[in-house]
Amino acid sequence: LFSVLRMCVLPKLGHALHPHLATLCDHYSWSTFLCGWGEISAAAFLCSFVAEFDGVVVLPGGNAFAAERLLEQTAAAVQPTCLRPSTLAVRVALAPGGVDVTALGPDGAPYTIRAKTCVMSCPKFVAKKIVVDLPADQRAAIEKIRYRSYVVANVLVAAPLKVDAYDVYLLGDSAPGPDLPAESTKQGVTDVVLGHWAQGGDDKSSVLTLYRPYPYDGARAALLDPLSFARVKGELEQQLPTILALFKLRTDQVTELRVARWGHPINVALKGQIADGTWATARRAIGDRIFFCEQDNWPAPCIETAFQCVLTVEPEVRRALQS
Repeated sequence: LFSVLRMCVLPKLGHALHPHLATLCDHYSWSTFLCGWGEISAAAFLCSFVAEFDGVVVLPGGNAFAAERLLEQTAAAVQPTCLRPSTLAVRVALAPGGVDVTALGPDGAPYTIRAKTCVMSCPKFVAKKIVVDLPADQRAAIEKIRYRSYVVANVLVAAPLKVDAYDVYLLGDSAPGPDLPAESTKQGVTDVVLGHWAQGGDDKSSVLTLYRPYPYDGARAALLDPLSFARVKGELEQQLPTILALFKLRTDQVTELRVARWGHPINVALKGQIADGTWATARRAIGDRIFFCEQDNWPAPCIETAFQCVLTVEPEVRRALQS
């Protein structure tokens, strides 16, 4: 990214980036990619950043709306026994003419299904633990991908709020220093999304969705600590009055604060991993029977990537089913 700025931006500016612009780039990278702009792939950063200057498409209720419609349409298209809630897949292996998928049912008892194909719609840090036939080079590529986490909180407010913006970035006063855990704690929330934006607002209530990124390695393990939920919620509650004041709201108008400790784990788009084939190798189908379809197929962790993966993988799965 620095080289892109030197070649494309700095010659036009005639000097180094203004500190406020540097802060914008760094905090935008925290917010969008969970890393500083010194780590980020230039292609991934620019692809996402330029999209910020176009229109916004948001589903009523957020991405959960897409999940609900998918479930409804799937339930209408297949037999009820084909949908198995409270079931955990624990092993996926190539088998003669297909794939054996072993799962634990609601009662905890294991069983195996022989399928013609299998689509792994889970993060690859999970897939590498349950896919038996993962080639060595593909496993090595998956292990090069880093994952970091957001905490997501919804603030339910008993007051209307004008929806003149969808996502409000909370930029710090200066670029972060080298101690990223300390700087991240100091910054806290980076984004405030108006959860009622797609519906045009409400005359009685509003929803603020807070994104609290952890843009450094090791935070995912720390969030597993049973005590972390109370700690993280306490930090959000401490920052909340300042956030509410930006929207001319008061703490006594808040009816509930809902915190999701694993709101959005994402893959980090590190420099050079497109060019060296990391992503292409990690998402490669196995034996034309096991396919990967998840947002970490590409270094662009977003719902648009998930949609594109479906469009790419679907014809491959159909060919395998007809073979």
